[in-house]
Amino acid sequence: SIRFHISILITTTYITLLTDSLSLFRTMNTTTMPLRSPLRLFGLLLVGLFMAAVPATATATATATEYAGDWVLKIAYTGLETGQPTTVPMPQSEQSPVMISVQKKETDDSTTNRYGVSIQVSNQFRTSMDILPSTNNNNNDDMDAIDMSGPLMSTRMMPPPAMREMELLVSTTIPTMTQINLLDDGTLELKGPDTIFLCQPVEAARKEE
Repeated sequence: SIRFHISILITTTYITLLTDSLSLFRTMNTTTMPLRSPLRLFGLLLVGLFMAAVPATATATATATEYAGDWVLKIAYTGLETGQPTTVPMPQSEQSPVMISVQKKETDDSTTNRYGVSIQVSNQFRTSMDILPSTNNNNNDDMDAIDMSGPLMSTRMMPPPAMREMELLVSTTIPTMTQINLLDDGTLELKGPDTIFLCQPVEAARKEE
């Protein structure tokens, strides 16, 4: 992933800088080089460390918020486990399209990266989504591992016939979603063992109408 390669680049650059600096210290003749030169070199090392930390911090901040927003479900696939995925027809209804709202949530634990997720079909479904450490992403650096297995709450109105299949799909698959990704074209991808949801930002979906 981009974040992984940036981290590697920063780490490699700083290690190279540190190695070169140590070599210079070893070969330095203190009788011919004034004291201010090693002090100046040490100052440059501190500046390099600070500059390396700035993009890393910015990347972490961007990662924490990139999934937040309002999305329209455009394509849903099921049947991944059978190796024969099929497209689920989007509901043909006078109601609004299937909407997914993802909002960052504050938690008492600073290490927890949590979002609140709301899905509006006919009924409204609510749950939470935790972004898990990268060690849980099944060696897929392009996707973040997630946990959505918490309680899925919903309103309990009788959906119209055109919305029933989609409501069943949402209620049974959202708790099984294990990966999330933001594609290059801005599409939000939610993936589970048997299902993929592809969602567009609301603004982009409106332009297509």
